[in-house]
Amino acid sequence: MVAPAAAPLKPGLRDRPLDARDVADARVPDLGPWLADPPTIVPFSWLGRALRKLRLKHWQFVSVTSPSLFMGIGAVSLHFVSAAFAYVYLKEEKRYEEFSAVAPLALGTTYGGRPDSGETSFSTPFMNVRFASDCVRHVREISVDARKSSLRLRASLVVSELPSWSSEALNLVSDLGGGRPSFTFKAVGAPASGGVFLGKEHFPVRAGEALACVDWTTAYSTRVTTWNWASAAGFDARGRIIGFNLARGINEAANGVTENAVWIEGRRMPIATCRFSFDHGNPMSSWTIRSDDGRISLRFLPVGLRREQVNLLVVNSNLLQTFGLFRGHAVDNDGVRHGFDNIFGVTEDHYSRW
Repeated sequence: MVAPAAAPLKPGLRDRPLDARDVADARVPDLGPWLADPPTIVPFSWLGRALRKLRLKHWQFVSVTSPSLFMGIGAVSLHFVSAAFAYVYLKEEKRYEEFSAVAPLALGTTYGGRPDSGETSFSTPFMNVRFASDCVRHVREISVDARKSSLRLRASLVVSELPSWSSEALNLVSDLGGGRPSFTFKAVGAPASGGVFLGKEHFPVRAGEALACVDWTTAYSTRVTTWNWASAAGFDARGRIIGFNLARGINEAANGVTENAVWIEGRRMPIATCRFSFDHGNPMSSWTIRSDDGRISLRFLPVGLRREQVNLLVVNSNLLQTFGLFRGHAVDNDGVRHGFDNIFGVTEDHYSRW
């Protein structure tokens, strides 16, 4: 028996997060006539589901900044392979440590639920990463336990996503081309707390001075994907919490809806298309980022970078993530200009053939 055809996901902003299954089971015309809809014909439905699953990508990234450190934690699943990483930059010592691992066939990896509930985990003998969200308690818990040589990294962090913050999160469905849906959730500037151990050193992460940025995405990405991205959170010149999420080359709709936004004291405000200017041959030089509507203008000075290059038979990827200091200004919906200096965050220059 054949079930009715699935419906494509309608692009646009949503009031609440989608479940990963909403994207997985959507109609995707670009996958061809056999895989456009979730297969339901027995005995071949299992094969169709498996092939569709291989085209679906999931990733999650959380950054936390405090007076003493900046930390980035990420996990990605392509279903035939998965990877996770965690890095710490100690601001006073200017010390950088990175831990990463790859799991063939995505063994030991789970990615489920919604960005506001459910769990993502990655487990190998030398690296364990876990993201767990609880929409009842309004918290996101992140844990890391990783080793390299004789050095061990342990982190236990809690991002407090109170209803006032959660209601201002960005929930966006996009068409990446050919009817390929993407759902991305962004929450910027939420309070963070917990602690980080690097070797025998302990670095407390205290609420009131530490902030987090969250990126949760699931997508039927196009075969070749490129983007630039910037994300940061901190305090403006008047001590108000300010943060932003800006991208170019991904999640851009013909009607002007993008994932670009600035958050001021937890209130999200849309930003127009942004333009990134930097030297691809020297990514440690300064970057400039400006929006077409003039509401945000940034200068970014990197202090370090994480580079990941993958060259496999079916996957080629070049990811450059720089972290450092943003200075500039953003204009809110009331026309008030918010200046800021030395807000810590990240930028990305990404290319994948996957």
